Formats: sequence, structure tokens, C-alpha cells
Amino acid sequence: MSDLLSIRLKENEKEALALSSRLSEMPVSKVIMPFISEGVKVSLGAALLFRIDTNVYSRDHLEDFIGLVHEPMRTGGQLFSTTISEDHNSRVPKIIWDFFDLLASTRSVPRLNSSLEEVELQIDTGYVTPEFLGTLCHSIGDSYISMGGSLESINYQLASEIFFNRMLYFFYRANAKGTARALTTQWYSKGDLISRIVGEMNERYNERTGSSVLEAIVVSSSRKRKGRPKKEKRKELPPASRGFVARELK
Repeated sequence: MSDLLSIRLKENEKEALALSSRLSEMPVSKVIMPFISEGVKVSLGAALLFRIDTNVYSRDHLEDFIGLVHEPMRTGGQLFSTTISEDHNSRVPKIIWDFFDLLASTRSVPRLNSSLEEVELQIDTGYVTPEFLGTLCHSIGDSYISMGGSLESINYQLASEIFFNRMLYFFYRANAKGTARALTTQWYSKGDLISRIVGEMNERYNERTGSSVLEAIVVSSSRKRKGRPKKEKRKELPPASRGFVARELK
């Protein structure tokens, strides 16, 4: 890809962008860059999510999912987010629902509850909304880039590890009850246990799906490299940048 990126816009959208540039007294590139940067991470996260999912990849399915994720922004969102309806379940990658099965099979919640102090964790899928899926995709894409994931072929092992780490973090954020201080300190102080649980969930998922050996998808050429890329020394998963929402225990 060349350094010059062309984007096709409708004529009225192009004129609106030009007006935005004039009103803000900033170049068009500076006006639109933050939104492109965010969109790149969401798009990459969604693509990685679909590639590590057990279902056979379908471009139509991915486009349908992107539409679901983008819907709250397009429609103005809702005052109170609603859970994904049963009619829309098929639009969500199956690996999202597999995560909750793996939570049960690894006894992750009881293990965390016995280890965490002043924090109570319960299983609830109510936080899985279109807004959440957009946040998850952004987090996956951002983590993959920051951790040096290959941008020529998919590093399945890294992408899968990031997915389970981010899913467990958001599950904790949505369902853990305790003081703000306890929620934050306990998550980081129990990092070893959390890493073990993430590893176990990832291994069990690979065992279930037979995805321990996968074919890398090469972006830069038509040749395909077989097998997963060799492990490379990389940075640890970055700590979550967003704060916790405390739920005070009574």
C-alpha cells in the first residue's frame, strides 16, 4: 500500500468534510485522522475475531457483524444499552458465546471468587451489546498492533490469546461487585491467576476446535505459509486503559 490513501466518499459527504475543515481551520487529514485511526483498530479487531472463530469465514457474515457494531453510532445509540437479541445471535461470532462455556468448564468464576478479596463475581451475559462488541473489537485490534502482531500474516496464537484476555477483563468489569479500590487492586494483584485462566481457556478452545495448527493468511502475497508463525518475544498484554465501574456491596 502506498503512502497516499484514497477514500471514495459521496459528493455531499466530501463537501461536508471540506466544510468541517474550513470551520475548524484544520487540514482535512487532521480532521478525519482520529476517526480513521479508531476505525482501523475496530476493523482489524473484527477481522481477527472472525479468523479465530470456529465458523468458516464468510465475508457477508463479517460485513453483517460490522453493521451490528456500527448500528449504535448510526442510529444515535440508546440511553440504556440492550443485550443482543436472539434474532441477532447469528450475527455475533460463535467464539463470543463459547467464551462463557469455557468459563464454566474451567471453573474460572469459583476460582476467582476464592482468590479475590472484597470482590464478588457472577456470570451474566447481559453486557454483550453492540456497543460492547465495538469496544471489544477496538481493544483486540489496538492490543494486536501495540504488541507487534504481524501485519503481513495473521498471528493466530497472539490474536486468540488477546481475545481471551480482553474478554475476561470485560467480563470482570461488567460482573464484579465491590468497591472501586478493591475492583482495581484485586484484578492486578491476581495477575498470575488471571494469566493461567486465560491460557487454559485458550488451550481448551484449541482442543475443542482442532485449531492448534492453522494456516497463516498472507496479506502481502498470494503464497500461503502453512502452520502458525514461530513464537516471537513480545510485550506482555497491556493493562486496560479504561477505569472500572464500581458496584458497592451492601
